[in-house]
Amino acid sequence: MQREHSNKIYDEAALKYSMSTVLNMESSEKAEEGKEEELEDLAKDFAVNKISAAGVSYIVTSRSFIRRCLWFIGVMGCLTFMGFMTIKVILEYLRYPKVLIKEDVIRHKLPFPAVTVCSLNPISTHFVSETSLKKFLNLRKMMQNIPTERFNVSERDACYARPLCKWSWFQETCHCVDNPCLTEFCLAENSSHCSCSSFFCNSDTRKVEGCKIVPDHSIPINNETCQCVGSSTENALEKESANQNIDDLLATIEDKDVKDVIRLIKQSETYDLVDVEEALMPSIYELYQYGVTFDSLVAACSFEGVNFTVLYHPNYGKCYMFNYVGNEFPEVEKPIEIDRYGSTSGLQLLLRVSDLNDLDLLRRARDPESNQAF
Repeated sequence: MQREHSNKIYDEAALKYSMSTVLNMESSEKAEEGKEEELEDLAKDFAVNKISAAGVSYIVTSRSFIRRCLWFIGVMGCLTFMGFMTIKVILEYLRYPKVLIKEDVIRHKLPFPAVTVCSLNPISTHFVSETSLKKFLNLRKMMQNIPTERFNVSERDACYARPLCKWSWFQETCHCVDNPCLTEFCLAENSSHCSCSSFFCNSDTRKVEGCKIVPDHSIPINNETCQCVGSSTENALEKESANQNIDDLLATIEDKDVKDVIRLIKQSETYDLVDVEEALMPSIYELYQYGVTFDSLVAACSFEGVNFTVLYHPNYGKCYMFNYVGNEFPEVEKPIEIDRYGSTSGLQLLLRVSDLNDLDLLRRARDPESNQAF
């Protein structure tokens, strides 16, 4: 009886323990669920009220699942694009050096530069008669026989004072027109009017008849422009008269070579022979046969016994280059290196410079600040 009573007490204690355990587990599960719900509410409240990014609150508060998905995709796309642009800007910033790294390299030998010596006159007057440039000798003789005339300075100043006139330095004459639209101070607007400089309308001494101030709102400052009456097309009769004068001038010249030179100069648009200088240069064969020789150009040269290289320049003719490095075998020929500097070392040249054998009509004018040729 005592044993049965003890077993009964043990079963009741075990039952009470199991029931308390189940109750404790249920209470703990409810507490965890309450914490999860509380955290979820806090997260929703933070996403809705605390985050200022547009679109995040709609992901949480939207009732439709499809809308929440669309807002989520839009927000993630914006974040991805923002991250891409941020990384791109950072990488571009890192490309540029932020710290100046200075390294001093001491070189005991430096490469010597190439030096080219040319003559301003490609062929001496001693050999011009043997080349195609002999026509310049005939032209110079004709110019020497023509009596020189000095233009009147007051006539030139008076030409400058007239707005419809232009002084020609090549012909030393004053050319005037009646139409203001043909001057360099006007731009054609239509077939009957042109827009000109303001002094055509406002100047007391250079005011032109037929010009007046017209309001123009397209001009930001004055909102007005000076318009003149006249056709912007050039009169063909003036061209014919000008060509007739040139033909009359050429008819008085008997030498055919001189006529060809003058006709070539007249065809130049700049009057300084820049656009026709290739037609005045000798051929490569003539430069090779009669070009400036080394002895006639260089009196003395000293640099470790190294010779010059002959080159042909399209403007200066036969030239001589020191320390020439070819393009065919760059690994074979290298520039000379020097280990000293100063007036006593390096290349020393003594040149023969004389104007006695120069053909003045073909000689290129030298810029006093330029060191391209001697």
